[in-house]
Amino acid sequence: MAMYRAAVIIVFLFFLEMHFSLTMSATADCPLDLSGSNFTLAATICSNKQDRGKCCRYINALIAVSIARHANITSNLGVTSDLSQICLNSISETLELYGVTRNATVFCGFGTKIPVNYECQGRTMVTQMLQSPKFVNVTKNCKAPLSVESDCRKCLNTGKLYLRNLIGAVDNMTLSTCRDATFVALASQVDNVSAVDIASCFFGVQGLLTLPGTTRCGR
Repeated sequence: MAMYRAAVIIVFLFFLEMHFSLTMSATADCPLDLSGSNFTLAATICSNKQDRGKCCRYINALIAVSIARHANITSNLGVTSDLSQICLNSISETLELYGVTRNATVFCGFGTKIPVNYECQGRTMVTQMLQSPKFVNVTKNCKAPLSVESDCRKCLNTGKLYLRNLIGAVDNMTLSTCRDATFVALASQVDNVSAVDIASCFFGVQGLLTLPGTTRCGR
């Protein structure tokens, strides 16, 4: 009996090590940097069913800021297709680790309504957004700080007009993705503090960052 139990434990530990190794390998391959993200506040907001809309905007903002950081290095409007699922898995694990339930991420459409790639009608690079017609108006009217409500409102209205001229009448999913691409194009050109300030305006949420930390996807 003792030998049987020992064998079961060894097999269990083997499979546990295999799972851990595969998980670490997957998370290591996701290039999105979520350092300093206030996951604790995200969990608090998302635990209240009355705040589901705010929960979704908060998660969206955290992802958008990480993609802006990524775009600052690569000029890409998100991760490549071969890394999308890896990043979705690792971010989901991180959110759950900090107390954001899977029910909340499913409700928000994480992976569909909130993707990790913001291709906007064939535009996959920051430069394509920056060089598109009238983006200069967005840059001019969305300079941080945007903490004053009138400044934020002016930025948002300019962004809406820009998107209306750029993509016309489209479905909500395309509009949302192109809105996020607009944010990334803006935020990738400035420092992290300014990027978070712009995100607070774009997504209507506060407290996106904690004190400086080292939180990355899945860690």
